[in-house]
Amino acid sequence: MLEIVKGKEVVQLYIGDEKCSVIRPVKELKDFQKIELAPGEEKIVSFKVGKDALKFFNETLHDWVVEPGAFKVYIWFFFDRYSFYSKFCV
Repeated sequence: MLEIVKGKEVVQLYIGDEKCSVIRPVKELKDFQKIELAPGEEKIVSFKVGKDALKFFNETLHDWVVEPGAFKVYIWFFFDRYSFYSKFCV
């Protein structure tokens, strides 16, 4: 007989810079939350994206910078696909 039990999930926040002056990964993990769910339960998970999450080290300037432009946001759960996608501009 199949037993229905609680499960755990890791919800991950990735951000990608659409156009950057240097080569960067398409998306970078910026935050995550591990949650526990009972069978049939739903939870709201929220992330706050601050300026530090958008910074990268510019070797020419020898400093951490945020370049203006469009960024992509991906929320992943389940290990193999993203479940939410959006954009925002700085």
